[in-house]
Amino acid sequence: MGSRLMALFLERMLAPLLPGWALRRAAARVQFDGLLAMRGYDAGKVSRSTRNWRTAGSSAAAEDGPALAMLRNRSRDLVRNNNWARKARRQLPAHMVGTGVVPRPDETAAERTSKRALSAWSDWAEATDEQEGLGFYAQQDLLVGTVVESGEALLIWTPNAKAPGGWTTQVLEGDYLDEQHNEMSRNGSGRIINGVEFDARGRRVAYHLRLEHPGDPLSPLGAIGKRVRVEARFVDHVFERLRAGQVRGVPWLAASMLGLRDMDDYLGAERMRKKIAAALAIFIKGPANTPRASPLGEQVVQSGRGGSQELNETIKPGTIKRLGLDEDIVSVTPPRDQGLTDYLRWEMLAISAGIGLPYAELTGDLSTANYGSMRAGKLEFWTLLDRWQWLMLVPQLLRPAWNRVQATAGVPGLRCEWGFPKRPWVDPLKDAQAELIEARGGLTPLTELHAGRGYTTRQVFDAIRHVNDLADQLGLILDSDPRRTAKNGAASTPGAGSDGAAPDDTTTT
Repeated sequence: MGSRLMALFLERMLAPLLPGWALRRAAARVQFDGLLAMRGYDAGKVSRSTRNWRTAGSSAAAEDGPALAMLRNRSRDLVRNNNWARKARRQLPAHMVGTGVVPRPDETAAERTSKRALSAWSDWAEATDEQEGLGFYAQQDLLVGTVVESGEALLIWTPNAKAPGGWTTQVLEGDYLDEQHNEMSRNGSGRIINGVEFDARGRRVAYHLRLEHPGDPLSPLGAIGKRVRVEARFVDHVFERLRAGQVRGVPWLAASMLGLRDMDDYLGAERMRKKIAAALAIFIKGPANTPRASPLGEQVVQSGRGGSQELNETIKPGTIKRLGLDEDIVSVTPPRDQGLTDYLRWEMLAISAGIGLPYAELTGDLSTANYGSMRAGKLEFWTLLDRWQWLMLVPQLLRPAWNRVQATAGVPGLRCEWGFPKRPWVDPLKDAQAELIEARGGLTPLTELHAGRGYTTRQVFDAIRHVNDLADQLGLILDSDPRRTAKNGAASTPGAGSDGAAPDDTTTT
């Protein structure tokens, strides 16, 4: 707007000297304003409704870098002090990684190779964290929770020939990655953006990490402000990418911070209103010529701002105060809540949408829920889980970890799938029946059903064979053994049909 006003001012100054030019300029301006008014998108027009809509065309790095520290600090403050933010911090890692995402080697690999790869992985995963004593599965939970709260997390890999798997790992917060470190190489061979170094082709080649956490009160004086360059092959940088060219991650509470803060303020004011309403139970009033009443409550002199003395008065719940002679008793009727429940519900709907959790998951409010709505909400949430798990965790964390460990164990190039936490339905019986129908109809292979529970088909069949052999040795007949028990619970004999009848009594189709 400032440049437009300046142009109009110059036109008026030059109009008396160059009238022809001024007329052509005015005609062009009218035509240009008409083109703006004919734009197909209302949001693209310059109008009264969009006059105060300030937008910027900056890149993701230019937007995220200056705001990262403030966003991280405010997000952590909400997690510390806001119930809903704390629950989101716990719920999202529980859904994404649960008690740990386990690898499943490719089913086509030789059994000996798969066992060797899993043995190397298990040995490494149990002892990978020397400092905290956490295994890799506990590190997964900590790392994902850090991504939710702070927007990003770093997994630092340190070669260690004495450690199982040849590596040790450590989870660091994004504070270690200096977002204020920006440089451009003189010969154009690369640049550093928000602490991340890129080569001329735009590939990440190194991370410039602070030696100490900038908020640590016990940091050595010599380490404050100092950085160390760590090659990218030793760092897994995990964050949700929302824009092309995004360098750093943003806290997942960013879009909901103001809503959570405002709701806290609103509930605090409502709480104080109820306290005041409860404290004032009865007034006793008398004629106007009665002596001046004593103070309503206990008076205390306190120091205010600038050293001034303030006289404050406090009252307790159930206070009954005499105001003078010939009093009349007037009871206090607290005002009723006006739309508090509706406000909180709609506010929490917006907050849950910004975080990515279903409303029922975040609030625990099932007062308006039924099986259909719960199922629809879960299906929508599971699409987000798929995105976070397969497009963020697998390429940024899990696959690099598997490749490093297997390369050290001597099994490079072995592919694997990942067993994420099972997603239970609202009705487990309907869930099991649906899976059975899909398996018997050939719609879903057993490998997929077993993978959904974190197992390989080979592991499941080996376990079934082991249990059946043990039951035969002990002379036990279990309902879970279809060789001995029919679906209806009747005893069956080997070679009989599924209903317990002899093969001659069944019809082959």
